[in-house]
Amino acid sequence: MISVTGHIAIDEIMKIKNGRYVESFGLFYGGGAANSSVVASRLEEEVDLYGIVGGDFPKDYLSHLESSGVRAHLKFLSEERTARAWILNFEGRNISYFYWGASKMMEELLEDIPDGKDFLIITGSPEFCIGVSDVSERVFIDPGPDIVLWTKDDFSKVLEKTEVLFLNAEEFKYFLRIYGELPTCELVVTSELGAKVFEEGELIGFAKAVRTRVVDPTGAGDAFRAAYVISRKRGYEPVESAKIGNCVSSFIVEEVGAQTNVPGWREVKKRFLQYYGSPI
Repeated sequence: MISVTGHIAIDEIMKIKNGRYVESFGLFYGGGAANSSVVASRLEEEVDLYGIVGGDFPKDYLSHLESSGVRAHLKFLSEERTARAWILNFEGRNISYFYWGASKMMEELLEDIPDGKDFLIITGSPEFCIGVSDVSERVFIDPGPDIVLWTKDDFSKVLEKTEVLFLNAEEFKYFLRIYGELPTCELVVTSELGAKVFEEGELIGFAKAVRTRVVDPTGAGDAFRAAYVISRKRGYEPVESAKIGNCVSSFIVEEVGAQTNVPGWREVKKRFLQYYGSPI
């Protein structure tokens, strides 16, 4: 079982043609924590999602989470609006703009976070992430774009409980500049090429990305992190877990929307064998 917390949002994704024309657009279920939760559930893991949403949170989104097998523990703030992302998709590459909405009150959720659990934290203010780590057995954390709010002291507090720290290539540069050294916990640094895995400050391997047709990369990282954590909890080694994460995220990018094309475990095993040449 895994508990997940962080942003829950509505994504408005616009596909841009010829650099200026909107070819198509639509509203999609989003937010890093919700994306990871749906992926984890589809991979046959029990999932508790803790999040905060506004009074405008769509009933169909809640129904979608429940039908996906996610146990959603949501705090509703009637006077706020649900977080929202505007995503401009230029031929498979995204530019995004994020409205925090109810997520700016995320620290109010701390009173609902249970003690002694393993938590996958998908972005949030450093104060919120520190609060979750304080009451957790261990945490798996992705600071995401919110990393620009973090200080060295913030990282020091969270890393005491951190099992795995996830960063993309740009966030990794920022982390090194702020923190000054590699952490001793597991560190996974992702890019379009694949994932580098570190242990005790040493690079132990690289998992090459799965090649596929990229329609929309929204949510690929969230899917990777959910798959990685589940794989590690199931006893897979770090680099193998990164390969599993690559397989899961490769499904996500093939369709528009972070929760549109979520694979099951059987599909992941098949793609892993096809791409990496060995069974899992």
